[in-house]
Amino acid sequence: MNKHGVATDDLFTLITPHLEETQNSNDIHSNGAGYEFLGQQVGEAILKALK
Repeated sequence: MNKHGVATDDLFTLITPHLEETQNSNDIHSNGAGYEFLGQQVGEAILKALK
């Protein structure tokens, strides 16, 4: 993606160290805190791309 100038937002690397507090214990989905955490990052990436 870098080669072609396509912006990426690596959410996997961002959230991996925080899985214990951001992921539901019985499945792979995020809990409310996880969605808030990821949403903040996505919002920041969008604002950065718009500038």
